[in-house]
Amino acid sequence: MSNFVSGSRRKEAPGVRPDDGGAAEAACINILNGAAQSARSLEMRLRRRGFDEETSQHAVAEMSRMGFVDDTRLAQSVANRRQREGYGKARIVADLRRRSVDGEAINEVVAGLDTDDDPQRALDVARRAYRSGVAPDKERRR
Repeated sequence: MSNFVSGSRRKEAPGVRPDDGGAAEAACINILNGAAQSARSLEMRLRRRGFDEETSQHAVAEMSRMGFVDDTRLAQSVANRRQREGYGKARIVADLRRRSVDGEAINEVVAGLDTDDDPQRALDVARRAYRSGVAPDKERRR
């Protein structure tokens, strides 16, 4: 049996039914033990493991109800960490979108970011990159 469905990878657990809610919830816990996930990314990972759409959505809703999945909390955590690392608002938004964080959660968190010092942050990041040898010159890009 092929591990590819509709052009995407699918990790099917042997003997797991696509509509097995208990197995989907167990898979959620297993995935979340590795790292926090947005609701959408968790649902996509369940679908890749072979669970059907309804079962995946129900399992993610249950994880949200229990407080294990919270897009706003994830967005706040990522935004705070990225801001400490010197990222500006646009880069933070791009990172949150890449993680499939809900748009409303992104908007809520970004509205609360202190972006008055974005130009200074950009300058600091450029200085650190230059000092670490990641200067954007032609020789280093090769």
